[in-house]
Amino acid sequence: MEVHNDEEIPITRCFATLEVADDVHINNANVPSTIPLIPSVKKSQRIRWEEEHEMNENCEITIMGGASRHISVASFTNMFRYLLQGGDIETHWEMGTPVHTLKIRIDGYFNERQMKPLFFEGYIYAANLTPPDDFIARKGKFKSKAEETNDRIRNLRMIFKSGEWKNDNEIKKYMDVKEYSLV
Repeated sequence: MEVHNDEEIPITRCFATLEVADDVHINNANVPSTIPLIPSVKKSQRIRWEEEHEMNENCEITIMGGASRHISVASFTNMFRYLLQGGDIETHWEMGTPVHTLKIRIDGYFNERQMKPLFFEGYIYAANLTPPDDFIARKGKFKSKAEETNDRIRNLRMIFKSGEWKNDNEIKKYMDVKEYSLV
């Protein structure tokens, strides 16, 4: 996620906080419900920056006027996890949850005065679309580790957008959700 400073003066001590994170679970009747992740985190936590070498131990960074920096919200290799100051937090993987809703707050200072916080509300869809039978074998032969890794990366699908996931027809198609009513 990109954070851009439109002002001429730097934003100092800028940090991003994961305030809300929910996993969306689809039951057998194709009805979505949300599972809060934040209770397992215990409290809001700061998110790490992609430019880790520029941030301090409190995950604060300076963004010069007209410049951008990037928040490393999450990663998805074998498991979806949020990249937080206190350590990576995995989502409810046992549910097979591909959609994660979140709210991020961005704070910082202009000339030592606290800026009005910015908020981002959106969702992340993260799934590997490799057919289960094709993960480790193809045409009756076991794949090498390199083939397996390449296939997992090639078939990885990740969508990160603001707004409601329920309005994204591409995600509803992937999840085979036609109608919904949140429980």
